[in-house]
Amino acid sequence: TFSNDEFGEICKRVIDTFDQFEKTKLYKQQLSQNVSHELKTPITAIRAYLETILNSAEMDREMILKFVDKAYSQSLRLSSLILDVSTLNKLDERSDTFQNEEVIISKCINAIRDELDSPLRQNNVTLKYLFSTNLRLNGCYTLIYSLFKKFTKKYL
Repeated sequence: TFSNDEFGEICKRVIDTFDQFEKTKLYKQQLSQNVSHELKTPITAIRAYLETILNSAEMDREMILKFVDKAYSQSLRLSSLILDVSTLNKLDERSDTFQNEEVIISKCINAIRDELDSPLRQNNVTLKYLFSTNLRLNGCYTLIYSLFKKFTKKYL
């Protein structure tokens, strides 16, 4: 308990600030652990595919291409994760640095479809527009792109 005066109020604020700092510290530790785990997964897969190719002198060209395609897909996943971390850092630093612009949603989704073409085909996923192809939003392209890409990847 704190005294019911100005000094007591200051003590309460110091304790509240410290509690908030501790929660933020814990959140950042958990985030760091999750990011580390998420980055290790595609790196391990890429390495496994490439090591298999390098250590299999008798592997036929079709199998090599299949493994290279899988490694490529994982490299795209890795790039996406790194972009997500970068976006989170930008959000944390200063959200006012994001450039607002007119974003044509169908163009954004087409870019995602192009980037995720291989995993979409492998999982027999087709992206269909359930909105006008002229739909436009005023916002940050990078954030809108990341949002739709995360949603799309959920189904892969």
